Amino acid sequence: MTLDYGTASRAAELVERLTSSGENDVDSTSLGEIESICKISPVYVDRVHALLFHQLKERHSQIRLSTLRICNCLFKVFEQFRKLVIANFSVLLKLTINTDDGRPLPPPKRFAVDLELFAVRCIKEWNDVFGKDFKDEFNFVFNYLNKYKKIDFESMTVRSVAEARRLEDRERRRQRFNDEKLQKIESDINESEPEILLAARTLESCLELIIPTPEDFNIPEIEEASSGVPLNSMDLLSSSKMVQKWTDMDDENDSAKHREIGIIDPVAHAVTVTLRPDFQKKSEDNRRQPNCN
Repeated sequence: MTLDYGTASRAAELVERLTSSGENDVDSTSLGEIESICKISPVYVDRVHALLFHQLKERHSQIRLSTLRICNCLFKVFEQFRKLVIANFSVLLKLTINTDDGRPLPPPKRFAVDLELFAVRCIKEWNDVFGKDFKDEFNFVFNYLNKYKKIDFESMTVRSVAEARRLEDRERRRQRFNDEKLQKIESDINESEPEILLAARTLESCLELIIPTPEDFNIPEIEEASSGVPLNSMDLLSSSKMVQKWTDMDDENDSAKHREIGIIDPVAHAVTVTLRPDFQKKSEDNRRQPNCN
């Protein structure tokens, strides 16, 4: 089927109007008319595709952003348009995502940033819906963008090649600094190891003096429980005598300490007080007697 001049001209007029309007959203009426033209025949799809890619080459990021919005709508509707876009994927990436540091996206800058983000969002959505039909092509694009742009498709962040290299250099410097710091700490620990061991042994000795361990005491019950061998009566008698001896020694030491500081041992000494039953009565009679003076 050959193109109708009037229909082709109308398609060109609609594309020019939509891409140059400066609106954030695509006019649904004009877009619907373009879709109606594309439904006439695949040749009109080819024509509209050529018109849109011509607009993508304009040195104005706002025009490119509006053009990409139209491409996104037609990509989801027409299979022929999808095949044409995939066949020119490299051109689309070059014109919408800054893959060449020598040729950055045109001004205005804020629209250039929006253009990159919207292009990444479109590629992700296209892959989610139509990835099974163009598996190899989308895998190549994703690997390419991940390598040269460090694009995070989850957070939708885009980095230039230069920015990605700066981040990598910064990360390498940080890692090198941490490695050197760790090596210095290990070296200081190795040099101070004898002093650390000496301090640890000293602390252990001090703790043993303050808090004796159970091994320092010969307790028959513990030995019996741990060994599982019952003690005979002589061993028990010997143990009881030893405990009594320790108790007597402790009492003598306490008495000696009391004498040194002038305190009477309350256990060794007692005071007995006897109260007479008539003591309180005599005291009251004495208070009642008149004073002779």
